[in-house]
Amino acid sequence: MKRVVTFLLAVCFLMSGAGCAGASGSDDAYTLDAYPSGSAYLNVPAVYETAVTAPTQAEPVTAQMAFTNGENGIDIDLTVLSSTMIYSFVYCMITTPDEYTGMVVKMCGIATSYHNEDTDAWYHACIIQDATACCSQGIEFELVDAEDPVNDYPADGEIIFVQGTFGTYEENGNTYCILYDAELV
Repeated sequence: MKRVVTFLLAVCFLMSGAGCAGASGSDDAYTLDAYPSGSAYLNVPAVYETAVTAPTQAEPVTAQMAFTNGENGIDIDLTVLSSTMIYSFVYCMITTPDEYTGMVVKMCGIATSYHNEDTDAWYHACIIQDATACCSQGIEFELVDAEDPVNDYPADGEIIFVQGTFGTYEENGNTYCILYDAELV
């Protein structure tokens, strides 16, 4: 009996190491090509990374690169950062909104909307996911020229680039972040 248990433990140990045999330790090992095509949930970060590609640079991409000093009318350009950096930056914006209020922000993410049936209010947001697509943050946006809260906004799940003035508002005792006077770019 002792031999059988030892043998099974040895097989389990060998099998656990086999799962990592193809990983080379570089980021290239974790591309979409490394996963089975049936894993639809893995497509979201790949599509997002394709839409938001950091410029090729000799120096590493840092959060400081997002601050553009008002270049092209934008104070913070989140599209120059990787998905993990964007996720972290948006988290900072949401947790300390007073530091960013009044700044013009450009971002890329996944469009989503919510209809509150009790108040008949529509909420539209640009959702940012981290590199593994396990966590997400979002910033609500209000299009400047939208008259119809349904048809004038992008469809849910669409990859969008949105630019607007960062601010907050109070509703039911809670503070929410929003991009006012937003435009799809």
